[in-house]
Amino acid sequence: MRTLASRLAFAGCLVLAGCSEPAPPTEAPSQAPAPDAPIEAPPPIEVPPGTAPDSAPTDAADPQVESTLAAYFEQEGADAGTRHRTARVDLDGDGQDDLLAYLEGPYFCGSGGCSLLVFRNEGGAFTKVASTSVTRSPIAIGEPGPRGWRDLYVTIGGGGGPSGVVHLVDGGSGYPENPSVLPVADALPPEAVVVID
Repeated sequence: MRTLASRLAFAGCLVLAGCSEPAPPTEAPSQAPAPDAPIEAPPPIEVPPGTAPDSAPTDAADPQVESTLAAYFEQEGADAGTRHRTARVDLDGDGQDDLLAYLEGPYFCGSGGCSLLVFRNEGGAFTKVASTSVTRSPIAIGEPGPRGWRDLYVTIGGGGGPSGVVHLVDGGSGYPENPSVLPVADALPPEAVVVID
């Protein structure tokens, strides 16, 4: 009985303690910036020479890229919201940035990887010149090959096949469609520059 009375008294103290005024804060809460106050941009990221292409991967939505891919998705009957990563880089040496698009949706991916599309910039309009299946990122570019187009390096793996890096060379009719049937290396060569991570 004495234990029950002790417990009831303790519970009563807790209830009364909860009714007291809260202690004043020791610091004033930080104020949010005024809506029209300037927002400070983060410092730029330093990229050592020789580690990035002349044209960096596109992070923000590029209207020309997005309309090209929307038309491609519609033509293929794929979901218009297909996730993708892109890079604009001059692949054919004509001074215009071409387009690499790595597509990441169920329509374009399987157990071995996803599709990589190559579009040539023809006076401001992109034309698909190659599609390579079962690739994985990172995607890198190399030196120009025998036909003037830059070599590509893709990662492959999964689907029961070998894993590693495959060197793609434009053989006259575009880049190879299936990198899983080509020789596999353990790593990217030193001259390769990653454009899609």
